[in-house]
Amino acid sequence: MPRLLLKFSLLITFMLTITSLTARVLGSTQPPNPALRGFTERCENKPQPCWYGIVPKVTTMKETQKWIEINGYSLNQSSDDILYFVRNLGANSPLYPSCTNIWLQFAEDKQTLASISLWGCESITLGTLSPLGLPKKMMVLQSTDSYLILGDYFTASIGLRELFSKSYDAKVFGLSIGHSAKGLYESINQYGHLWHGFVPHWRYCQLEPDYGDCPQ
Repeated sequence: MPRLLLKFSLLITFMLTITSLTARVLGSTQPPNPALRGFTERCENKPQPCWYGIVPKVTTMKETQKWIEINGYSLNQSSDDILYFVRNLGANSPLYPSCTNIWLQFAEDKQTLASISLWGCESITLGTLSPLGLPKKMMVLQSTDSYLILGDYFTASIGLRELFSKSYDAKVFGLSIGHSAKGLYESINQYGHLWHGFVPHWRYCQLEPDYGDCPQ
């Protein structure tokens, strides 16, 4: 009887392993989030950072706004420096489903785009952003959020606990692309903590004890 139970347990383990591997393979074959496709589509032979052919400090705000609106977003609010767009529900566009909000920040000349910030993005995780580069440093800027450097002029916002509990699959809440991210990039680079890979929170606190979310 014990031998029969052992065989049954091994069979169940084998089936679960196959199921898990199949799920991973199927997941890897799914089309990427539309927001992430933007880093390659229409960006051939263009300087980086580039998103759907839009290059901060090069593309005009008028061109950028027109493209954003054609692709299913409407202007919701504006200020002297930023235009706030929200996604139209059910919009039939290459960017749907994608990020619920897009912010465009003006450059100093008030004509050129300085940066794009994507918020409320679906299916974007730290792992899916790996083509932009693995994190170099991280910093707590709010009590519950952590910002990471992913590459030149790229920063990502991730919940602290989710970052360490889910690691590679940690949900990315926001992504900033472009020149205005430079200030944040420099702050994190100067005052942030080194990234130590996908380690548990307790281990990260051992390596960086003065990190914002670690017990003092």
